[in-house]
Amino acid sequence: MQLVVVGAGGHGRAVAELAGLAVHGVAGFLDARPPDAEVDGLAVWVEAAGGGALPGNAEAVAFGIGDNLARLAASQRYAMAVQPVLVHPRGFVSPTARLSAGTVVFPGAVVHTAARIGRVGIVNSGAIVEHDCRLDAGVHVAPGAVLCGAVQVGEGTLVGAGAVILPGCSVGAWAIIGAGAVVTGDVPDRTVVRGAPARPGGAARG
Repeated sequence: MQLVVVGAGGHGRAVAELAGLAVHGVAGFLDARPPDAEVDGLAVWVEAAGGGALPGNAEAVAFGIGDNLARLAASQRYAMAVQPVLVHPRGFVSPTARLSAGTVVFPGAVVHTAARIGRVGIVNSGAIVEHDCRLDAGVHVAPGAVLCGAVQVGEGTLVGAGAVILPGCSVGAWAIIGAGAVVTGDVPDRTVVRGAPARPGGAARG
């Protein structure tokens, strides 16, 4: 299946590489502000405002956009296109886990028993989503983060690199869990928390 990656920056290049390893043909990139006419030997097309048809012979689209709000918006622009789940060959996804359209699981990541990940989620390199976790749409679990059992994470939330969320905690929508934070209790919507144990440190956009 020929696939186009929306976003030609660093994250987009990583998604394109992963897509190739997952046996998808990558036709190229779409970007509103292309960094070049070609990236990593692949064509880059200018993305029209509001999306539109995929270029070339592409049948599917993946999202190489790290920003959660922008990635969710892009997924809406291409809602009629196939948005495959991409799992790196060195990632592990339990047969009882459920990954929604557009989810990307990077190398060394683990999605364990009965976990659920909403559309266009990112489980980045070496991150762990343990048993019975529930992640809503657009969540990004950054490299090395660990979500222990039965953690709930709301839409658009960023779990920073190396953060740990202890079992049974609930994190609201559009929150930010700072890098290296240790979350020991519930986190409200649109709240930034930092430190170990994590404490509120401001409001997040979204």
